[in-house]
Amino acid sequence: MDNFLKSKYAVYIFFLLTSVFGWLTASYEKGLLKKINPTTMVFFDTIIATIVLGAIIITQYRKEPQKTVKELSQLSNSDLLKITALGIFGTFIGVSASNLLKYHNVSDMEMSGFMISLFVSGIAIYLLSEKKFTTSRFMGFILLLIGGYFFMK
Repeated sequence: MDNFLKSKYAVYIFFLLTSVFGWLTASYEKGLLKKINPTTMVFFDTIIATIVLGAIIITQYRKEPQKTVKELSQLSNSDLLKITALGIFGTFIGVSASNLLKYHNVSDMEMSGFMISLFVSGIAIYLLSEKKFTTSRFMGFILLLIGGYFFMK
């Protein structure tokens, strides 16, 4: 399994599957939101995620069930605070996305997320790679903006 996970194809397969799954679940959740409120849906999803994560922890650490607690106790208070903040932020993002999905089309949500993510990723790659901002990169960003405009129109 580790050899597969180290492969560059694992990344492609992962994002292909999560993209397909994301569209399918968003389409299903859109209909479900007519029956229940977004917070209820996120709450139920969180309960299921907790059960599944508990099962994963139990099976992964069968020989050392206390390993997860031990790993967490080795983190600094600052790291624990940051992880807690990420969890809180993720929960608010889930509830917000569900609320938006209740009022907007799945295709609008998914395409908006895709275009904005692509643009932000382009900027992040430039900033994190510390490469020069060349004319070709500038043109790439312009084309990205034009493409995004036409996709969203």
